[in-house]
Amino acid sequence: TTKSKEIDILVGLEPGKGDPERLTRLHNITHGDELGSQTVTLTRGADSIGGGIVIWLTHKWAKVPRTVEAYRPKQKEMQGRILAITFDNNQQGPHNKLLLIAVHGVNNANANPKGAEEIQSWITDQKDSFNEKYPKATVIVAGDLNAAKFTDLDTDRLGPHSEEAMEPDAFVIQDLENIRLTDIF
Repeated sequence: TTKSKEIDILVGLEPGKGDPERLTRLHNITHGDELGSQTVTLTRGADSIGGGIVIWLTHKWAKVPRTVEAYRPKQKEMQGRILAITFDNNQQGPHNKLLLIAVHGVNNANANPKGAEEIQSWITDQKDSFNEKYPKATVIVAGDLNAAKFTDLDTDRLGPHSEEAMEPDAFVIQDLENIRLTDIF
């Protein structure tokens, strides 16, 4: 449970079909219980089981004022992939601000570099805009980037692989590192 694990914010990806009935059910299940008192959702629409993001907020985080921005491209396959929440408790100091960007990266980014670049560009714009206002505040990117950097460490393919061997989609991780985000996994 979120209480026993001391989880305050939980990011879930590809939660299933985003029709009104299921969104209402999710709302009813999560509001007021230990999973959180609020959810923020983004779907690809009522007719798709793919994509989508659900963010559960516990009671204390649900009380913090926030703004939500979603990446809204025209292509259906790219929808439901990025959701940004800026928490601002309206008190002075960068420690009172937080930008959370939940990401579900494109599958096989090296086969869809344009889609991966669009996601990277949106993340960079969100981070830059936030850091311009709050240069010392925290930015967290969480989710599934659908990418790996080093073949030896980050994949389950049989080796041996050299320690320097990079995956074809390593550019996704490297692009995030280039904007001063640190991969902690």
